[in-house]
Parts: sequence; structure tokens; C-alpha cells
Amino acid sequence: MSSEPSSTPSGIITTETDERVIPSSRRADGSVRRERRVRAGYVPQEDVQVYQNRHIRRRQEVSAPPPKREEPKTPAQRKNEKRRQKKKEAKENESTVGDRIEKNLDEITENLEALNLREGDDGQRRGETSKNKPQTEIEIARKIRALEKKLMQADKLKEKADLGETLLPEQQEKVNNSDSWREELDALKKLSNK
Repeated sequence: MSSEPSSTPSGIITTETDERVIPSSRRADGSVRRERRVRAGYVPQEDVQVYQNRHIRRRQEVSAPPPKREEPKTPAQRKNEKRRQKKKEAKENESTVGDRIEKNLDEITENLEALNLREGDDGQRRGETSKNKPQTEIEIARKIRALEKKLMQADKLKEKADLGETLLPEQQEKVNNSDSWREELDALKKLSNK
């Protein structure tokens, strides 16, 4: 055996005497598998080639596809392209309109804050604003809803504590803060009714 015999994917080799055999090998535990002969004409599943029709084989033989030619567009394609372009421009315009509206809102809120600073709220000196006091009705309504939600959660946690469950430190803090939230809620409700 001067030359290395050729091997198939399943490990079958053809010897110089044209016999097909699976060579001996060593198992993981150290024991040796003996060499086994393979019947003539037997093809194991690993060695069976996958069938490919002639079109697939021809496509694989060609290394690079031919360059695509630009075909002239039909009137419908040109019309659709114009529509897409208009939609794209409209979206860009909408975003710029949205930016302008946002800038205008920012200017309006700045002007309102400046007016509140000049007038002075409820006996406060000019130039001072209350950090906790919302400026618009929408902000007041949001703050009221948020406080009502917090109070509802605090009441549920208090009921759990009354039943004997242990509360986490954050939960206990909510229960402790419920009285101050109630006072703040009452003050905001009075402010929103004015």
C-alpha cells in the first residue's frame, strides 16, 4: 500500500485489489474495531449523490450571471414611480410641519411662563415659580390622575399589610406617602375648580 487509498464520505476505501472496505479504527474506550468488507454494488446513504436536473447543473456551471439590461418602463410603472415620489415628498413636508408646530408650541409655553412670572401667582414674588405647581389645566388634570392612581395603589398595599403580608421598602414608602399625596390631590382639585 504505497499510495493512500481514496475514501468516500461514509469512510469506505477501495484497496489496491479493488476491494471496498471500512478500515479498522479505535473506539473511545480503547478497543479496536476490525476491518469490514463492503459488498460490491452497495452504496451507503452518505455516498448517494443528490439529484440535480440539467438546468440547475447548467446554472451552477456558469460562474457569473449575465449583466441585467435596463428595460424601458411601461407607462404604468412611470406613473407609479411618480406617485411614490409624491408620497415621499409629502411625508418629508409633514415632518417639517410637525417640527414647526412643535417650535410654535415651545414659543407659546415660554410666553405663558413669562406672563406668569410678570403677574405673580397667589401672592408670590415676581420671578419665582412653584416647582410642584403645574401651569396649565392639562398638566393639572394629568397630575390629578397620577395622584389618584398612586393613592389607589397605596390603599391596596395598606390592605395587604393589614392582612399580615410583609411589604417591600418601596411599597412601605408608598403607604407612608399616601397622606401627603391626599393633601396635594385636594389642593390640585381646588385649583382646577377655580
